[in-house]
Amino acid sequence: MKHVFQLFQDEGEFTTCIREFYSQAPSSLGELIECTFDVDDARLALAYSTYMLDLETFGVLLKSADPDHHKRAGALLHALYKSKPIVNLKFNPDLASVDTLITPIGVNYSDAESEFGFAEFYAEYHNEMMAFFLAFGYCSQYEQTKKEYTFKYLHDVCRYLKNNDKLSVESLFMLFKSLMH
Repeated sequence: MKHVFQLFQDEGEFTTCIREFYSQAPSSLGELIECTFDVDDARLALAYSTYMLDLETFGVLLKSADPDHHKRAGALLHALYKSKPIVNLKFNPDLASVDTLITPIGVNYSDAESEFGFAEFYAEYHNEMMAFFLAFGYCSQYEQTKKEYTFKYLHDVCRYLKNNDKLSVESLFMLFKSLMH
């Protein structure tokens, strides 16, 4: 049986899996805020091409005909980070109009602040967060012990990805190598 990273070598499998995973993103962030977005087909095709090129790069430069899960996760993160497949992100209500002091019955201020805080994070880092979640999830399936990270770590990775538009696949592979050991 092929593992998920081997399945990703087929463009149809790659596109279907990414689209399904992204569709599970929070359409309802809780009781107060809803979110809609599109996953762009051309950007998914670009992600697939980038992923395959990154695997080929590992094969040639590192003489790795079958890259390990760290390299494949790095290639996946790199491909999704470069292509940014989530487009047309919209919130209802608009995040600028949300007042967490006025909440529906049954929603307390703390819950409203938490939901609004996550929505703001998602608004800023939706592509980076979803790419990291997916790559980390697949990579960690190959580990003997459960791997975890903090929200601060996630925030730092998302900020790093968003603020650096020329990251190499090798640097992202090392991210997973260090996280898994």
